[in-house]
Amino acid sequence: MPTMVTIKIAAEKTGLTYSCLRRWILEGTFPYFARSGNRYLVNLERLADFLNAPATQTGVHDIHKVL
Repeated sequence: MPTMVTIKIAAEKTGLTYSCLRRWILEGTFPYFARSGNRYLVNLERLADFLNAPATQTGVHDIHKVL
């Protein structure tokens, strides 16, 4: 059974910001969550896998080149 936690707890455990993780969920970048009422519950194991995957597999392109 997966460990489902709130965005706040997932952010604290991973070092991400709450707003970053919430944005990934709303944009569809991170699809491993469930809604319970007005709360989003994140699959913590899938989040760890997602963060440890190479950037080319996750599709996360938050790093921008500064000229």
